[in-house]
Amino acid sequence: MKKILFVLALISVCFVSCKKNKEKAIIGKWQIVMNITQYQGGSDSLDVRKANDFTTFREDKTFYITNGKEDKNFNYFIRENTLYYFTLGGMDTNRMEIIMLNSKKLSLKMSLPNFENTTMILNYERVD
Repeated sequence: MKKILFVLALISVCFVSCKKNKEKAIIGKWQIVMNITQYQGGSDSLDVRKANDFTTFREDKTFYITNGKEDKNFNYFIRENTLYYFTLGGMDTNRMEIIMLNSKKLSLKMSLPNFENTTMILNYERVD
């Protein structure tokens, strides 16, 4: 019985530390470098480095997206491998799957609700 309790305690510590690691690892400024759209029957990719689109995640659970002309602000939280984001006072919470997150690269996958069986993968590189 003690072994089972120990294993359960160990699993819960790993779960909490993995969550905190993702929340810490995502903080910073990221530049979107590649969009990949996957649809039934194929996919397209687009190099978007020259667009100068940046996303900055902050410790206060907010992030903003800027392209030099327009800024958009959101709140976010991470649960397991999913990034949930929303605007305060907004009606919808959106989500993106975290495919990869390390010190240099971030990949997020989102479904496009207006296009059946279509997803977009956003690939970022850290700039700070």
